Amino acid sequence: MPAPLSKLQAGESAHLYPQFLPGGKQILFLVTTAKRGDYTIEVMDATSGARVVLAKNETKAVWAPPGVLLFAREASIMAQRLRLNPPALEGEPVTVAEGVYINTAGNGRSSFMVSPAGILAYRRTDAAMDNRQMGVLAWYDRQGKRGDLFLKDGDLSDPVFSPDGKSVAMYQSLPENYVSIADATTGVATKLKTASPVSTLDSPIWSPDSKRVIVTGKGIREIDLGSGKESEIVSGEYHAHSSAPDGGSLLASIKNTLFKVTAGASSQPSRIAESPEPRSDLRLSPDGRWVAYRVGRTVQSELFVASFPAFDQRHKITSDAVTPLWSRSGKELYYWNLAGTVFSANVKTSPTLAVERPVELFRVPNRRTLSGFAVTADGQRFLIPEVPSTRGVQGADSIDVIVNWQADLFQ
Repeated sequence: MPAPLSKLQAGESAHLYPQFLPGGKQILFLVTTAKRGDYTIEVMDATSGARVVLAKNETKAVWAPPGVLLFAREASIMAQRLRLNPPALEGEPVTVAEGVYINTAGNGRSSFMVSPAGILAYRRTDAAMDNRQMGVLAWYDRQGKRGDLFLKDGDLSDPVFSPDGKSVAMYQSLPENYVSIADATTGVATKLKTASPVSTLDSPIWSPDSKRVIVTGKGIREIDLGSGKESEIVSGEYHAHSSAPDGGSLLASIKNTLFKVTAGASSQPSRIAESPEPRSDLRLSPDGRWVAYRVGRTVQSELFVASFPAFDQRHKITSDAVTPLWSRSGKELYYWNLAGTVFSANVKTSPTLAVERPVELFRVPNRRTLSGFAVTADGQRFLIPEVPSTRGVQGADSIDVIVNWQADLFQ
């Protein structure tokens, strides 16, 4: 029976990219938090669970022979000596290669690997040298015709239209995670000041009157757009997923347990349901009677619609879905898959739940991973997070291999 080796500590979001170190008694991994600048590379004793912080870094690290820690920093692959007993870095980091592709979604991913023989392979791209261009927002129509850029600076993701359609809330991940509000017509954006960085694992949530925005990060917090006042709704490791139609409560979770949280005031969350399967991206329908959600431990997951809060009626829509989204009428459900194809499924909820087969709308070749998208109230225009293409650029998206990179590395 599988058993957990590590335990999340206060403020931690995930433990990622584990690697057994030589001897099999120590594990190297990345610790992520709500604030990207606080990510750490750590070594844990597999028996005692004791942890040692090696360094702060925004992306994963890899051990390579003959005793070197490799990690990406500012589009460069760095190498530094690693002592194992006790775990500690020695000397100063040295640059091995430049132009490595780094995913700026905050998931700690960087595109390099090392073979058991110590051969280094990495994805080199000129776009990696300018992270400010990652994650732009562009308009698309329902037929997939790309329109103008909406916003382009700050690594943008998870746009959400306000109920009145006049504004867009979104995350910006550079230089750190925060939420911005943009005018839906002009694209002029304003950064919201928060006491601590927000978590980009959960999309921003609007209040029904379009006057407040709810975010996750060191608990669930509400920001009044008129006064700028920030209020804590609930503390702890809760993730806010969706708002009830009247705005009186939120659907939130801790791991596999769902809770109802009263919005606008500090209160004790009430348990709704617990499931053995990990559920994410839970989105309540406009009438609050149904919920769309993903099931799975990977980015690519099964998509379901179920009755709420009982979950006794359930319909599987697909096995390849990312970030579901209801139409304003509740009669249509949108989602996209890992290939960047946007789908729509018609939904009928009376007298019983009936979901028609999804129809492909269009494909986004350069979709930004780990992000949702937004749809206008009439369902005709889509605000899509994408990564600017480097197709046709010399040196873009090549796989480079380096042998004997260790030779004279620290001389």
